[in-house]
Amino acid sequence: MNVIGENIEVTDHAADEATKDFGVERHKAKRWIADKLRKATFIALSCGVNGEPGRIFAYRRMSIVVSPDEDKVITVYEQNHADEKMREKIQRIALREVRAKEREAKRQIAEIERQKADLMVEAAQANRKLLDARTKAAKAKLQAVIAEADDKITKLNEMIFEIKQDAARVAKSAVAFFV
Repeated sequence: MNVIGENIEVTDHAADEATKDFGVERHKAKRWIADKLRKATFIALSCGVNGEPGRIFAYRRMSIVVSPDEDKVITVYEQNHADEKMREKIQRIALREVRAKEREAKRQIAEIERQKADLMVEAAQANRKLLDARTKAAKAKLQAVIAEADDKITKLNEMIFEIKQDAARVAKSAVAFFV
């Protein structure tokens, strides 16, 4: 029973813990916990320090322990520490994802740089022909080619910026796993 239904019961103990650990006003605590539980991810069936079974859900470093048989929240608490071996494994995975994103970004940027180089050559050739052009129509056509290449280069530069920002977002996100 890892899915939570509509009717969530919250114990007074859980409400008291939410007030103590998370600063929630006591009269709002039960609704606050139920809201967090609806957003939470099921982690595992486990047992507490007293040996009682419970379903553990997680939401933004918050552990929510729910009765194994009913949608009744037994307790909530902050979870800011992890088992050292588990933390090291997660850190390796996070770093692997950062490196993969860096490689992907580098590959994408190299391809875009090639496209930009082709456009620069195209614009330079049009610019060279413009020097020899005699008619207004020919000059206008070549200027349009140059302007179009410049516009495409601008868009490609924007794409490069977005790719770099995405890679930076992934790298910055990995920091969350190194606490």
